[in-house]
Amino acid sequence: VRHGDRTPKQKLKMRVRNAKLLRCFEAHGVGRGCAEAKLKTPVQLQEVLDLVEELLAESDAKLAPGSENSSESEADGVPLGKLRQLQLVLRRGPFGGLNRKLQVKTVRAAEGGRLEEALLVAKWGGELTEAGRAQAERLCRSLREQLSR
Repeated sequence: VRHGDRTPKQKLKMRVRNAKLLRCFEAHGVGRGCAEAKLKTPVQLQEVLDLVEELLAESDAKLAPGSENSSESEADGVPLGKLRQLQLVLRRGPFGGLNRKLQVKTVRAAEGGRLEEALLVAKWGGELTEAGRAQAERLCRSLREQLSR
C-alpha cells in the first residue's frame, strides 16, 4: 500500500561549472572514469552546503549596495535562485536518514578527465505521513503477533 503513506519526493536539477564545486565532486569520484556519484553522508552533504554558502556570500559581497539580487543572476556559473533553493534543502533539519541526497553526473570533462561541467540533482522529501505511520504500526503489530505464535 504505497499511495498516501509518504509525501512526494521533490527534485532540483542544475548544471554546475563552478570550479570549487567541481573539485568537490571530483574528490567524491565524479569525472576521471566515473560518470556519476551519490552524496548522502552527513560529511558529504555538509561539505556541499559549506561551498554553497561560500558562493552565496561571495555573490552577495560583489553586489552593489541597493541592487537587486535576482534569481536569474549567476554565482560563478551557477544560477543564484537554484543555489539558494539548494541551501534551503540542505539546511532542513539534521543530516541523516533517507530524506536527502545529491546525485552528480558528468556533463563534460576535459581530455585529462578533469570535470568541466556537471549536472547536480538534489532529491528530498518522501517523509512518512500520519497514514504511513499508522500503516507501519499496524504492520509491526501484525508481525509481532505472527512471530510470537
